[in-house]
Amino acid sequence: MELAKIARVSARGSFSLMVGTAASTVIGAIGVIVMARLLGPAGYGVYALTWVLPALFVSIADFGVNPALTRYAASLRSQHRYERLASMIGSGLLFKLVAGSVGLLLVFGLSTQLAGLVLQRQEMGQLVALASIAILFQGIFSLSYGTFVGLDRMEQSAGITVLRDSARAILSPVLIVVGFGVAGAIAGQVLA
Repeated sequence: MELAKIARVSARGSFSLMVGTAASTVIGAIGVIVMARLLGPAGYGVYALTWVLPALFVSIADFGVNPALTRYAASLRSQHRYERLASMIGSGLLFKLVAGSVGLLLVFGLSTQLAGLVLQRQEMGQLVALASIAILFQGIFSLSYGTFVGLDRMEQSAGITVLRDSARAILSPVLIVVGFGVAGAIAGQVLA
């Protein structure tokens, strides 16, 4: 009987994640298509290039915390060790805040130099600085997603992904149309 309940919960959670991922992908694709049409080829190229450095720092700043949190959250939850679980989530959040802040400060502070050195486009420094704000927020988002999965809250994991991509698909095009161009597209992504 217990095995059947676990299978039912697992199937429901997997279905929620699948639907959330599919919806998020469709919404994100529509947002990118609209953004690319509004920015044009040159503008969208600058937009895409701007994200190279922040994306690199986001991946470096994880240090394996998200998978570990997902695994140990599930393990501690199944053992009913809720005090230890809360402590671990708090430690993970603190780590993500510190690592994200360091990454943000590094990229933001050195944005012009990094844009010149890595991207060969020093004039993109301000755009890279704006996009670097996402380093902190993406770390917190990833931590939330992984924690929800570890706590068997698949609906919330799917929900935050759909919410984020919906906000991106709306904010970026609106800010482009208002007249902010590439900076508006980046700001929409960061705000979402």
